[in-house]
Amino acid sequence: MVASDEVRSAGFARRVAVHLHLLMCKHCRRFAREIDLLGRVSRSLPREDLDLSAEAEAVERVMRRLQQPPPGS
Repeated sequence: MVASDEVRSAGFARRVAVHLHLLMCKHCRRFAREIDLLGRVSRSLPREDLDLSAEAEAVERVMRRLQQPPPGS
């Protein structure tokens, strides 16, 4: 829920429940901090134009590889 940002759009009771859980669970607090950090870092990176042809070629290579029989079969 924290990772998908559903907390902000959730109702009051759900937000309080998540907040209380984060107060008690050190693992989830750490996870929430890591997700927050990843979001801030990714938003601070410069946006570069994506080469869509490279993406299409990569998808094509993966699809071809998936259609091949597994090695040793």
